[in-house]
Amino acid sequence: MYDSMAEEIISLISTPGTVKEWLLAKHPNDIVGQTNLSDTCLLAYFLGEFGFSVSIGNFFDLSTFSIKGSEKLRDLPDFAMLYAERLDSETIYYLSENLNIDEDLLDLYPNYPSVPISGSIALNILRDLETDLFTEGVEQHSL
Repeated sequence: MYDSMAEEIISLISTPGTVKEWLLAKHPNDIVGQTNLSDTCLLAYFLGEFGFSVSIGNFFDLSTFSIKGSEKLRDLPDFAMLYAERLDSETIYYLSENLNIDEDLLDLYPNYPSVPISGSIALNILRDLETDLFTEGVEQHSL
């Protein structure tokens, strides 16, 4: 049972397409996940809307996922791992750019470095990743 679930999960998060469609259906200000939390990261939240209960990596390693009820760790697809890493590292930069002079991320988000990810931030990070992946693919093919 868990193996077939893992295959479905992997197919949903192997490429940006389904994740991007899901984000485009959200309001830009909707919170679609948290950074640095395996159970509430964007991909776990996304998969939850498809009926899957998963944890994505952990604070130190984003290369695996686990299905609730199963002890087995499974490898994340490359796209999902790269996207999770970027969400964790780049969301803070987007939030920092929109702070007033007297505001501080630590004051606004007491669980920092875990911060909420809005749909618009997630979509911007996804688009940047898509561009980078396309550019790398073109460079590899031109060698």
